[in-house]
Amino acid sequence: MANETTYTTADDTRYAAVINEAVIQELRAAVVMSKLCVQKSLAGKPSKAIDFAKWPTIAAAAIAEGTDGANTAVSTSKATVTTGEALVMVTPTDVLESSDILDGLGEYSALLGRAMADKMDSDMCALLAGFTTVVGTDGSDMTETNFLDAIYSLSAAKAPKPYSCVLHPVQINDFRKALSTATGVIHTGLTTESLGVSNLNGLWGELYNVAIWESANVPLNASSASRTGGMFSQGYALALATKWATRVEPQRDASLRATELVCTAMYGVGELVDAAGVTILTDA
Repeated sequence: MANETTYTTADDTRYAAVINEAVIQELRAAVVMSKLCVQKSLAGKPSKAIDFAKWPTIAAAAIAEGTDGANTAVSTSKATVTTGEALVMVTPTDVLESSDILDGLGEYSALLGRAMADKMDSDMCALLAGFTTVVGTDGSDMTETNFLDAIYSLSAAKAPKPYSCVLHPVQINDFRKALSTATGVIHTGLTTESLGVSNLNGLWGELYNVAIWESANVPLNASSASRTGGMFSQGYALALATKWATRVEPQRDASLRATELVCTAMYGVGELVDAAGVTILTDA
């Protein structure tokens, strides 16, 4: 029979709209830093800053029999992390909300939440450039030697393990190429338990018992010639303090016939122990 309507001929009109209802998420870097930092909440506390007290390193010594001991003065120091507000807002109109393919305002809220998480991660990645100890060379590709030197620097400083390394994709790419020509043994053994984290998004792998995380939020240096990744003591070197976590609130604007969606967070980031981190400076 001529002019039949079949599964194939009806495909464009019957199924295309269903396929196009899926909104592909925006390009966004993996959020990795928060799970590697010390986290403290200031919710309900009458302050917007928090002090992290640090013990000094003191030493014991041999003493002769019958000799009175000398007192060792203990003077603590501190690192202060101050929180501040961050905001992102969108205003979908009533016409848009009633006409688009999204299911209400929830997907806009999720978009705002991802934007805030990205900003927080970028702020924490910026701390990687602040360590006093630096390995690598401005404008030169990352090598396995850079990675091993960072491990040595932390170990020599008696920085507590486990160590985590956060690198930009270009650093990861150069590192892969360096490893592909290496003749030595590469030690692996990645497990969720050994890392002490449950979310492995952004995790590239583990070498020499160091977890390696990839983030496009790793910043450029001042000359824009290199990326400033880093290796540090996980849960020890860096801190994230929150007065309130990310929240999305609607605010009706009747005269505009729209709803403002306001996403805010109040947080601060900071370095706690400089010797427990190493900046890895390599070509961008």
